[in-house]
Amino acid sequence: MRITYQRTILLYGAILMFLKLNATTGAILDSRCYLEGGGSAESFLANEDLEVGAIIGKLRINGNPEIEGGDIDLSLREKDAPIKIISSTKDLSLTVELDKEGVLGPSSVYVNVICTRRRSTDPLSCVVRYL
Repeated sequence: MRITYQRTILLYGAILMFLKLNATTGAILDSRCYLEGGGSAESFLANEDLEVGAIIGKLRINGNPEIEGGDIDLSLREKDAPIKIISSTKDLSLTVELDKEGVLGPSSVYVNVICTRRRSTDPLSCVVRYL
């Protein structure tokens, strides 16, 4: 197949139109909100001696949650969870003391992280389970 000058211009024009459409709608087509390396769940081990406010892990989710210039929003489905996501980061912080026996605090924590893509025409929000 011979590529002529006209076909090259048409192809170039189609690419420019696609880029312009994405720029005006702000749509970003990528794999944001999925776990790095695949999967749908991730586990963290935390010592029961950790203090409240300690970082117990970092979410391995594709995307940037920063307020300025970020492209995803992260939140917890559980409103009274014993952990929280530190604003503009992927860090999980402990909000109550842990107790291996489950007497003075939870012995295990299960949360669902909701990741929503910013500037996307895809209304999908992905839920990732952390154990």
